[in-house]
Order: sequence, then C-alpha cells, then structure tokens
Amino acid sequence: MAILEGRIETISGRVMSGWINADTAPAHPLNIELLDNGLLLGATLMASLDGTPVLSFEFLLPRAIFDGAAHEFSARVDGIAIPLANAAHTLTAEFLAEPPPATPPIGWLEMISEKGWVQGWAWYPDRPEERVELEMLVDGAPAGTTIAMRLREDVLNAGYGDGKYGFSWPLPYQVLAQPRDVTITARDKKTGYVLPEPRLFRRRVVVDAMRKIDDLEDQLRLLTATLDGVERRAAASNAGTAELFKTVGDFFTQLASLAEAGEPPSSLRLLKSAADELATTYPPFAFRPAPEPEISILLEATGPASAIYETLHALFETIGDMPAEIILLDSGACEEAPLLPAIVQNIRYARLPGSPVARANDAARLAAAPLLVFITAGISPAAYWTDELSPFSADPALAALAARITTAEGTIISAGMDLTDGDLLPRGEGFLSADPAFNVPSPVSAPDPSFCAIRRAAWLSQNGLDEDFSSLPPALAELLVRAKTAGASTLYSPPLIGIAHLVLPPTTSPEASRLDQSKLRALSEASA
Repeated sequence: MAILEGRIETISGRVMSGWINADTAPAHPLNIELLDNGLLLGATLMASLDGTPVLSFEFLLPRAIFDGAAHEFSARVDGIAIPLANAAHTLTAEFLAEPPPATPPIGWLEMISEKGWVQGWAWYPDRPEERVELEMLVDGAPAGTTIAMRLREDVLNAGYGDGKYGFSWPLPYQVLAQPRDVTITARDKKTGYVLPEPRLFRRRVVVDAMRKIDDLEDQLRLLTATLDGVERRAAASNAGTAELFKTVGDFFTQLASLAEAGEPPSSLRLLKSAADELATTYPPFAFRPAPEPEISILLEATGPASAIYETLHALFETIGDMPAEIILLDSGACEEAPLLPAIVQNIRYARLPGSPVARANDAARLAAAPLLVFITAGISPAAYWTDELSPFSADPALAALAARITTAEGTIISAGMDLTDGDLLPRGEGFLSADPAFNVPSPVSAPDPSFCAIRRAAWLSQNGLDEDFSSLPPALAELLVRAKTAGASTLYSPPLIGIAHLVLPPTTSPEASRLDQSKLRALSEASA
C-alpha cells in the first residue's frame, strides 16, 4: 500500500483533524506520526471510512505550541514522509479560548445501507471551512462519533461550499446482531442539533441466516437447541432473554457469513453447550445502569470463564453507589467470554484483537468516564475500594493510582512498580500485607496494570501507550514517565486493594521482554 496525499482539514480548539489517501484500503488501522517543524509531537491511529482508501485522523495538540509562532506540520507513516496540504498554521492562545455559541449545521441523515452504514451530510453555512463532528446515537444512547468530511458531488453541485460534507458511519456489531428495530440519530456534537430525520434500522441478515439454517440438518439442530435455551430463560427474566438474543444474533451473523463463503459451521457447535454450561454454572446478576459513569472499569477477559465471572461478581458486590460502566475486553483467549453478557447484564462487550498494549489503547478510546480502572480476570477488589477514587478524581496533579495487590493469604504481589536503572520491579513483592512500610501512601513510577486507576485525560494528553512495547507494564510505565514530565504523578494507595486468585503466565516471549527492557533502560537513563 502506498500513501498518495494528505490534508489537515481543521484545528478546532486543540484538536487537529485531517485525512490521508492511499492507493488501497488497509485491512487494519494505521499509525500516523505528526511533526511540528520537523519535531515529533506524537502519534495516533487512522481508520478507513467505509472500506475506502481515505483514512481519517484526529490528534490532540500540546498546549505549548499555541505560542503565536508559525508552525509547519508534517506526517509520516512507517517512517515515510507524507505530503500534507494546508500544513502551515499560526497557533495563538485564541485557539484555546472558549468559542462563541455556534449556529447549528444544515444537513440530512439520508439512509442506512443493508450492511449497516449510516450515510448523510452536514455543513455549517456560516463556517463552510469547518467540518461537522457528529455524535451517533442508537435508541437515544451515544454509540460513536464521525466527522462529515467526505466529498459529495451532489452537495457540491447544489452550491454547498466545497462539497466535503458527507459522512458514512458503521453501526456497531452489537447493533447489527440485535433481532429488533433500532432508531439511529445523528447529532451535532458542538450544538446538540439533531439532523433530520432519525432512521429505523432492521438487520435483515439475521432473517436471512435463519432461512439458510433450514437448508442444512446440522444447522437446524443448532438453531433449535439455541431457541430452546431462550424459551427456558424467558420465564425467569425478560432482561436476560434480551441479553441472550444478542448472543443468538451474533451466532446467526457468523453462520450467514460461513454459509455464504461455503464453509462448514463446525466451529459454531460450542454455542449451545457453552451457553447451557454458563447458565447452569453461574447465577445471573445485573449491574446498575450508569448513563453518565464516573469510572470505566476495563476488565481483561483472560483466563477461564470462572475467573472472569468471579471478578465481575466481586465488582458487583463492592462497587457501591459509584456510577460505573463495565467493559469486558475480549482478546479471544476465552471462548465463553462473548456469552457472559447473557449471564451478567448491563455490561459492554468489546472484541479487541492485537497486543495487550494495543488493546489497552483501544479500550481507553471506548471508555466514556473520566477515570479508567484496569483490572484483570482473577483479581477481586476489596470492599470500599471505590472510596479511594473520589479524592483521586479531585486531584488533577495525579495521573494514576497504584493498588496493593496481594494473594488470598495476604502476601504482597505488588505495591506499585518502581523504575530503577532500567528495571521495572514490583514494590513489596513477598512481604506481608500488614508490613507498615506498605501501609502508607507513596509516590511510585507506575501501577501494576492488573488492577489500577488512571485519569483518562492524562492518557489522552500523552496520546496513549507506545505500541512499540510488547507488554503492558513497561508501556504503562513509559506513559506515566511522560505524564510526570508534564506535571502529573503516580501514587500508591494502600486502601486500594486487589486480591489475586489466579496467576496467569507471561503473554510475551523472552525476546520481546528483552526489547521492552532495552527501551525501559533508555527511558531510565533519559529521565535520570
């Protein structure tokens, strides 16, 4: 794939938005580095718009460059320089000031394609050079954002500015899998104006999949068994039935894809057995809905389903009155993970392949709350742990909070991490939890990512983790060293306790660990 051209569309507040054009559409999001007068500012991900070679990006500029001087921005992908149009800008403090009330855009939500692409256009008549950022809602709940920046010849011919006001946004997978109608709304993020008209969407592929199942005897058997499971649960809980239908919808969508490709659906045999085993083994429960969460709990679904369920139940018992969203991050390590939302209700599910570092970056982008709580399956938070988050939230000088992680017998696994001479080592490992040295708050280099709290603003301001690292602990330490340089520290909080019931083996090879160690050593020398 070759990069042909790029453009900076807008700098609004501190956010730079733009696009690049490649000769072919990439299979995965690409990493783009942004430079100011030749100096690296940071990197962000670019995503393809509905499978086209046009990749859009957004990047949060540091406050320090709004100095009234001229800035020439450039970009590079995989070390190759990319020419950017509209690259020269003079940035003043006025960019950081609150803008006057904006007038709403003109536009239309035109259609939703059979494959779930929401399409339309929007523009500001009084600001034709500014692109409209739209918040997409599913049944009234925010589900994502997109920028109206695609060229629409019909809009251009109608006399609307430069015509680059089209948008195309893919419906989330969980919406596509629902066996019911949903209402899709496009709302201007700046003014709150709703584009006419909200559209009703029905995923026809679910119906098509059911018809294909009738053609083959083994597919019919799977369908019948699955629907029998739904009927058995319907009498017990209507809410549980709705959650299980999401799983059935996932099954139908996968089955339709396999049938279309002419492949046997043998890999789907586990649906009935896995669902039945989970339903009979683990009692169902439901988290309290949190339309405006104060914390986003990001649960890494590693290890067996029993460990994931145990951590979910421990969170349910200890979360108290804290408004929280729970996001189950599935890397594919546990086959039963996609079925857990049928047992544990009011949690979000996200399938995030890739390295642990890439998954953490993707999870931080998915989160809606100002505080991120990372926790690994097999860890149970102690009672009243959320009480420690209120003072943390109120102190902007803190970027992260490290927990005291212990075994069930009270032996410390980690009381935060310290970076010394290039080695990232757990504090207090092997000591008893009652040791006075580890019962007082103290600054640390980084938390143990198996249970910790991080300010989302600090994460975003540093443009997330460096994905050149292969494992999460050194990547998180490197991010927090950068945050400390910007004035935000990391604190070990003894009352924030996580009890480990499961110890997982390392997920990186010895060679990858040696590379991480080399990067940490260079970081330690640079910060000394």
